Amino acid sequence: MAGKVTPVDDEDPPPRWTTFDGVDWSKRPDAETGDTHIQVVLQFKTWEITKLEGKENLTWSGVLELYWTDARLDGCPRSHSLPENIWRPRMTGSVGFSLGDAEKGTKLPTFNDSRKEKTPDGGRISNGKLCLKANFELGNGGLNLSNHLKRFRAFPYDSTRVDVMVQFYTGDHETGLDLRFDRPNVKTRLKDGACQHIDWLATRHCDDFALKAVGYALGSNHVNVWGNPAGSRPCLMLSLHIARTPAFYEQKGILPLYAVLAFGLLCYYALEPTDLPSRISIMAALFLTVFAIQWIAIERLPRLPFSTILDTVAQCAIGGIMMLLVGACAAYKFSAPSNGKCAPGDCPGFKMEQARTVDRLTLIVVLIYVVGYAFLYGLVYQCLQINRQCGCFRPWTRGKSIGNTRFAPHPGQAWRLYTSEKWAEIHENKFMGEGSPHVDVPTW
Repeated sequence: MAGKVTPVDDEDPPPRWTTFDGVDWSKRPDAETGDTHIQVVLQFKTWEITKLEGKENLTWSGVLELYWTDARLDGCPRSHSLPENIWRPRMTGSVGFSLGDAEKGTKLPTFNDSRKEKTPDGGRISNGKLCLKANFELGNGGLNLSNHLKRFRAFPYDSTRVDVMVQFYTGDHETGLDLRFDRPNVKTRLKDGACQHIDWLATRHCDDFALKAVGYALGSNHVNVWGNPAGSRPCLMLSLHIARTPAFYEQKGILPLYAVLAFGLLCYYALEPTDLPSRISIMAALFLTVFAIQWIAIERLPRLPFSTILDTVAQCAIGGIMMLLVGACAAYKFSAPSNGKCAPGDCPGFKMEQARTVDRLTLIVVLIYVVGYAFLYGLVYQCLQINRQCGCFRPWTRGKSIGNTRFAPHPGQAWRLYTSEKWAEIHENKFMGEGSPHVDVPTW
């Protein structure tokens, strides 16, 4: 139903608005003819991870921009205030994801574009295009990422995916909404994509963490949910793909631990089997060094009921040193003369070849343990397995919330904006454009 219009003699005259009277503004535009097309833009403003007492809290803020056309306002002077009951998309965020006044239904849309014509006093005239900007934030005080406990098994190579969802509805089972990421990009940003999917204003790094990608998709419920049939609740699906940057822990923890073990191997090989006291003293010093290195991570982790990758490396170093210690004692014990009179450099009757055979076997066992078990299995394989299950690029469907299990992206409506180091160097904290289409929806 249109508002009152003053006809003119032109063949295709522009509407001339006179009054809001006689229009049911609570009714959805295009309700009689079809779906209301809504353009979606995600403005990414800030994200931050703060650490306190072993907890890692994530905060995220931005703006969800929605654009649509209400033909009933075509020709309305923009100086007019919009009716309080004018239709706008109703939405609700997932648990912990607040959309503020827009979610409460108290925020009015605004005029977004104008006709070429002017009012008699030079004012602008609406062409019916409206915009609703919903400010959002993740959590009241942030989301405790430490609750994603399993990911810590891969520390310091751990990562996580944070999934949130915004549902749209009209109050009945027939949605009548056509959500699209198809708002044309501004001319100066066309190199970043033809459409404005994401308006990026953030930084890539925060403390130990880097934002590897931002996932976004349009979908709906693929099963009956809350009494609504399948496909009746369109939604916007958002994901933050966050990974820890391990450089600090590699330089201050993992590399020193492997260096300690390598030093032990070299000393073991360099010292003669007869010099047992020197071998033992060096191994004891290295043993204490391993525990000292471990302290670098204590304040940065919650108290965990399991071992992490860093713990595995430390245990590898301890295990290797213990094997070298046992090997040194065995080489001396099996090769020393029966009278027990043996001193470094002066041990008559010492079976040197036998001792060196024990040394070689010890070194082989330690190398197999370090390379095969500790590095290839304990670090590389375990890290890949853990991150595949609960890391930043796990599929949406492997999440535990209702949104993960009952909602899914539509084919051709899923993207990821990969924020690599090269990308960050080019764009820094200003980007407006598209992410990469994700063709394989089940793995999104």
